[in-house]
Amino acid sequence: MSDDSNSQSWNEEMDRPEHERMFEGFIKYTKWTCAGIVVILLALLLFVYD
Repeated sequence: MSDDSNSQSWNEEMDRPEHERMFEGFIKYTKWTCAGIVVILLALLLFVYD
């Protein structure tokens, strides 16, 4: 996402580094949330079918 040669025009009001940090944080949060959900589902599976 740090490619500066894309065709999007970023106005001066827009803070591109802040947008990129927010996007990276969102991706990291989503990844860990999905991993947590998988762990919870596996724990429930082991608890129910024990």
